[in-house]
Amino acid sequence: MPQENPFYYNLPTHPEDFVGRWPLVNIVVADLCQPRPDSWALIGGRRFGKSSVLKAIEARLASRLNHCEERDWLIFPLLVDLKRCKPDSEQHIYACILHYLYRALRRSRACKAHLLSTDLHATATEDCDCLSFFQFEDTLEDLVRQMDSHQGPFRLALLLDEVESMTHFDWSETLFNQLRALIYDGPLAAVVKLVLTGSANVIRARQSGSPLLNALKIEHLSSLSEIGLQSLIARGGKVSDEAAVVIQTESGGHPFIAQYLLHHAWDDGLAHTNLQAIEQIACQMRQHRSSDLKGWWEAIGDSGQWAYAVLAMAQDWLDERTLLKKVHHTEQSLDQGLSALCYHGLVKRDESRRRYRIVGKLFFDWFALNGAECLAESETKPEDAQVIIEHLEQHIGAQTNIAGDASGPVASGQFESAVAVGGGEAVDLRGSRGALHKPTGPVDQQFGNRTVVHTTGDVVFGSQPDGALDLAPSPEATRLHRILVDRMDLEEFRTLCFDLGVSYDSLRGEGLAGKARQLVLFLQKREALPLLVEWLRRERPDIRSV
Repeated sequence: MPQENPFYYNLPTHPEDFVGRWPLVNIVVADLCQPRPDSWALIGGRRFGKSSVLKAIEARLASRLNHCEERDWLIFPLLVDLKRCKPDSEQHIYACILHYLYRALRRSRACKAHLLSTDLHATATEDCDCLSFFQFEDTLEDLVRQMDSHQGPFRLALLLDEVESMTHFDWSETLFNQLRALIYDGPLAAVVKLVLTGSANVIRARQSGSPLLNALKIEHLSSLSEIGLQSLIARGGKVSDEAAVVIQTESGGHPFIAQYLLHHAWDDGLAHTNLQAIEQIACQMRQHRSSDLKGWWEAIGDSGQWAYAVLAMAQDWLDERTLLKKVHHTEQSLDQGLSALCYHGLVKRDESRRRYRIVGKLFFDWFALNGAECLAESETKPEDAQVIIEHLEQHIGAQTNIAGDASGPVASGQFESAVAVGGGEAVDLRGSRGALHKPTGPVDQQFGNRTVVHTTGDVVFGSQPDGALDLAPSPEATRLHRILVDRMDLEEFRTLCFDLGVSYDSLRGEGLAGKARQLVLFLQKREALPLLVEWLRRERPDIRSV
């Protein structure tokens, strides 16, 4: 029987398959077990694993139920998907929560109370679909009293998923205010705690002074670490180092992107997948999941969009002071935009939490292709948007639409005449920076040194540009480039160039990412990449992946 695909990007991850964020889960669970715990809000972008985190918290608390000592708090987790409640008012939410709770307690072996004698039983069996807040609170208070008498101190951990869907009703403020009263200063404040998930709308509600959200401990989700991503990849068995590096580069640790790439690579044979196959899946994702990518762009807000554009131009670490000079927003607005970029998995902070850099080549490539449209729809000034677009074209090359079948050599450069693709009619590319990066099919769009391809055929170049065409980076060059960008600053890179006898100023490109790219290509062409590896092992022994 063939093994089932272990990567399901459209569904929350089962707790037994959950990776990368256990430290956060353990922190929340440990806090909920304290005598005076907090309530929590876990903030992340859409498709960033928020539901999976809640499921992991539920599983960890549930496993603890059967091992509680008599004097320990019995923490009962209740996971509620608010989207399933379909409410007409906050009173429908309260009834929905109690129905969830009744069903969960009936199934739980840890519940020793006689539910038949509780107000909860009466409410659930009468099929009540509407309850006032005070009825809701009284029902919970009765349950807690009965649980306490049968099995010791009892606490309910309400895990509320999809709170984002509850922020746009005319009764939303009433709901949030009453939930705050429940956990903050009501009679059940010590025995009912919330862990909710949300995204941009929840943060905006907090910034506008929502009493509930200001009473919660806020935790922003971050992308999977390199170790976390390796654990995710390992779920599918052995993968080549080359493929693992490309998945890291394309996803930047974003769990949805990584799972999408791995899911489709699995279908094609994960053990045998390579750089070209992953890049082709990434291209497919930019096309088929464009609505998701655009949704992330819209969710990061105006200050986040402008900050991303500036970081995309830099292709390097920038500190907050530098960003503040380039981004035409207040310090508070910039901070909000950078936070949104981080909890959407599009940007990461360094250990000092003061410097930022974009991550995820897949999203960057989508932005590069759609930058003009994205910036036109934002509040960015037209003259500023034009500067960004021109800079992106310098980085990746002006976009050129061509068509035909392609399968051939890796080549890039400045074309001096027409290019015939797949034996079809030549397309005039004179004066444009173009490339064909290991093409394997119909070329839909070509920009810089990347191209959108699908099937097979032949490629014929017109007159070659002045000088020999550059080889595209090998997997080893790609891996070393990523190490240089992730683990060095510009000053240390200058020292590296000096030690290797390479003129830093002669390297084309801007910022660390651009200069590092040219260095590894320079060394690759001269078969001198081992010199770079030797230098890194000698001067940077902390980089264990060399």
